[in-house]
Amino acid sequence: MPLIAYILILIFSLSDAQSLALLIQAACPGGSASNVATYWMHGDMDLSITMTTCSSILALGMMPLLLFLYGQTYNESLVVPYDTLGITLATLIIPIAIGIFIRYMWPSKATIVLKVCSIGGIIVIAGVAVVSIVLYGSQFVVTAFQIVTACILPFVGMVLGYGLSSLVSLYRPLYLHHNQRRTVCVETGIQNTQLSGSIILLSGFAPQIIGEMVIVPLLYAIAQVFWAIALTLSYRLYQRRKNGNLSNETLSAETENKKQVSDVDETASDTKETNECNGVVNMTFVTVCLSEKL
Repeated sequence: MPLIAYILILIFSLSDAQSLALLIQAACPGGSASNVATYWMHGDMDLSITMTTCSSILALGMMPLLLFLYGQTYNESLVVPYDTLGITLATLIIPIAIGIFIRYMWPSKATIVLKVCSIGGIIVIAGVAVVSIVLYGSQFVVTAFQIVTACILPFVGMVLGYGLSSLVSLYRPLYLHHNQRRTVCVETGIQNTQLSGSIILLSGFAPQIIGEMVIVPLLYAIAQVFWAIALTLSYRLYQRRKNGNLSNETLSAETENKKQVSDVDETASDTKETNECNGVVNMTFVTVCLSEKL
């Protein structure tokens, strides 16, 4: 995702503040929104939670490294806030550990907890958006290229996630079922916007710079929700159409079987009637023969 974000930055020539914000967003691990989208798309929930957990833990080292590698081209006034980054990432370990413990001890209740936490995540996102608007609304800088990149990035991530998982599945020992590919698709494209927003708000940059940066996770959150809903609806419609075709095929097969059984019964009935007629004819012939002899 950071590589895709970097390519989009070069294509659309974003400002330094917008570029750094987009890189921070792209380098973030997956969030609870990806688990919700996986649930509604009938994906592999165990794989989704595992990917979210692993990416969140690995982000402690990989996120600073990626921002260091891709953030070398910006001026010295936009230093990556590594201290804020480390503290914010460390706070993710506690909810992750709690989630793993609940999943292990009470698997049947994990889905309920997931739904409740998802609603809480939506509230947190809305809260971050409100705080950002109140504190930095006058400093917001929104450009057309910024909107385009925020909309393109999650979609490209989802497409690449599904495409690469399908490519890996060509190797039979690493084969992934379609529900697992959908999970990889969602986990790749949906990132933790709460985390990126918190990092930007706590970065200590000037209000003008924060106002220019914090709009990126807000736009990204809207875009990834849109794409998640679009993919979920597309999948549900496909499943409904597929099930409808299967129902029609089953109905046609049952009708054909009934017709064949009816034909067999009619044939058996005709055969029985023919045999009875032949029996009557034979009895008549025998009776005539005996009469002549007598």
